[in-house]
Amino acid sequence: MTEEVLIDVSHVSKCYKVASSTISKVINAFIPAYQRGVSDFWALKDVSIQVKRGEAVAIIGRNGSGKSTLLEIITGTRKPTSGEVNIKGRVAALLQLGSGFNPEFTGRENIILNGLLLGLSRQEMEAKFDEIIDFADIGEFIEQPVKNYSSGMLVRLAFSVQVALEPDILIIDEALSVGDFFFKQKCTTRMRELREAGTTILFVSHSMANVREICDRAIVLRYGDLVFTGESNQAIRYYLSHGKDTDTKKISYENIELGLHHEWLDIVQSEENMLWQHESIDSVLQMGGLLGVAIKCDEDEEPLIALIGEKRTFRVYFKTMQSTPVTIELSFSNKYGKRIYATQSAGLGFEPFESKQTGIICFDLKVTLLFSQGGYSFNIIMNSPDEDSPTSRDEIVMQAAKLGPIIIKRDQEAPLPFKGNIGLPIETNIEIIN
Repeated sequence: MTEEVLIDVSHVSKCYKVASSTISKVINAFIPAYQRGVSDFWALKDVSIQVKRGEAVAIIGRNGSGKSTLLEIITGTRKPTSGEVNIKGRVAALLQLGSGFNPEFTGRENIILNGLLLGLSRQEMEAKFDEIIDFADIGEFIEQPVKNYSSGMLVRLAFSVQVALEPDILIIDEALSVGDFFFKQKCTTRMRELREAGTTILFVSHSMANVREICDRAIVLRYGDLVFTGESNQAIRYYLSHGKDTDTKKISYENIELGLHHEWLDIVQSEENMLWQHESIDSVLQMGGLLGVAIKCDEDEEPLIALIGEKRTFRVYFKTMQSTPVTIELSFSNKYGKRIYATQSAGLGFEPFESKQTGIICFDLKVTLLFSQGGYSFNIIMNSPDEDSPTSRDEIVMQAAKLGPIIIKRDQEAPLPFKGNIGLPIETNIEIIN
């Protein structure tokens, strides 16, 4: 891999004019000096990145953080308000589903059209036609207008065209999220092959599993600011641990009991997979509450990717409340946000933690992940139980940000351990009676 920089984004900012009414919008369009009812929205603020040949870099962040705007500026479909972008080589981009396709043309005609738009001759595209058709695998629909395609068929054809062109730079904006499982596997393999051949990949995704699998470096955008850049796992941990919509200001440790201060810093430095920590550690160490959440697994396992039936340990760090007994709850929610499972320390036989248990407490919940394939968010909640019934929840004292997702996969070589959404740990016994 050479050190040649193919994507150079230097101090790029993008501002949009947001009008409070249609009249203000129309007047401002003809008279830019008219600012009544018009405000500035900065989608990007002084963003600078460099991507070298053969690198695979992810851009992650919440909706509205500026990811798509940055990609549009890099591909040239949108101009920055300030800053410069320098690109070397042929760019293939998959930004929006169906972009670049004429809905009235057939799949065959759109393949040729896309090639011509990217500077290839008709003969070159016809030479690659069979390769594209084989990869897309949409059968006789290739002769149908693309307006009749499903979203999955559209992304199959679009991705097949872009990767067949063997670009210097491949840019993908979440388009693969609509593909089926096996096509996603094929796409991941193809991107890995392109990268090994020297293609630079810029990838936007909300799937942390895909980011880990495809990219070795990632940047995190937040409200238009580039707030973190580094190795993929580090970027994902930063993104998940700053999931709340709060300022990511530096933590002040003034007026904290010195022993607890040092102890917590030692914990953070020693925990490789710390997913979340409270943004106001100083107040928590004084008043009590959740400090942080880590996830533990074997060295050869990914913390947030597991096969059905594998175990993960959810480690909760907290300081007990000064006057309130508390119990710890772990809950899981599916991709629709519906809570599908929850367990708490009191229900597992642990007495509520009292304030007399001073200092930082570490509580482990080792869970066998008997969930069906898919992505699941999880949350840690600190409860104040009812005095008459320690297993019931009286009041939520504090909860971590929604964490994850943790991706559950199936071992394709093993029989499916259960049917449905959640498995039950069942012990069997066979007794032979003559």
